[in-house]
Amino acid sequence: YGNTFATTGEGIGLGAGGSLAGNARNRDGIYILLGAQTLTLGNGYALKDYRDATVYVNQSTSIQSAINGSENGDTILVGAGTYAEPLTIAEDVTLISHAGAGSTTISGAAPTGETIRFAADGVTLGGAGAGFTIDNGNAADGRAIAPAGTSGAAIIGNTIVNAVRGVQGDFYGRPTNLTITGNTFSSSVSYGIAGTEDMSIASISGNVFSTTVEGIGLGAGVSLAGTTPDRARIFTMLDGQTFSLAGGY
Repeated sequence: YGNTFATTGEGIGLGAGGSLAGNARNRDGIYILLGAQTLTLGNGYALKDYRDATVYVNQSTSIQSAINGSENGDTILVGAGTYAEPLTIAEDVTLISHAGAGSTTISGAAPTGETIRFAADGVTLGGAGAGFTIDNGNAADGRAIAPAGTSGAAIIGNTIVNAVRGVQGDFYGRPTNLTITGNTFSSSVSYGIAGTEDMSIASISGNVFSTTVEGIGLGAGVSLAGTTPDRARIFTMLDGQTFSLAGGY
C-alpha cells in the first residue's frame, strides 16, 4: 500500500499461490489494492494476475498501453471510468470492463475516424455485462468500431453512441467470422452495422437498434452463418434483434 509505480512494463505481477493481508485476490480485491497505490506508469500496465492471465487497467492508467504490453490470450480488465483514447487492438486479447457499459466509456477518434480498430485475429471486445460505452464523438465520417480485415473477432455487450457508423466492416479490410451480439446502437448512431460487403458474419443476435438511418446494411457478397442470406434467413436474423428506431429502417 502507498507505493508509487512509474514502471515501463509491469507494476505488480501476482503469481500462483500466496495471500495478501487477507485480501481474497479476487477482482474486487485487486482493484482495492490498486486504488491504494499511485500509478504514473511510463508504459505497460499496472498489474497482471498470472493465475488467469488478466491485465488490470484503472482510470489513472492507459488501456492502449496495457494492450501494447499484453500477450496473445490475455484478458484486459478495465475499471470504471472514462478513457479518452482511441484504441488499436493488435493482440489476440479479450477486452472487458469490470463494471459494465453503464460505468465504463471509451471515447475519442483516431485521425482515420474510428474509436476502436482491430488489428489482430481473435479479438473480443466486451462481454455480457462486461462491455463498454463506445463514444465516437460524432467524428466526421466516423465509425465507433472497425474490425478491419481480421478473423474470428467478437463484439459483445457494448453501447455505441455519437457515431455515423456503429460497426463498419469494410474499413482497412473485410472481416471474416465476425460475431456481433448483445450490443446497443443508440439514437445518436446513424448506421448501426454498415459496410458489410464480402464480410462473413458468424452471428448477429440480441442487439438493440435505435438508429436514425439504417439498423443493418447487408452488402454484396456478405454471408451470414456460412450461407448467403436469403429473405427467410434475413427475417430470422431480424427477429433476433430489438428495434426501437429513431428514424429510417
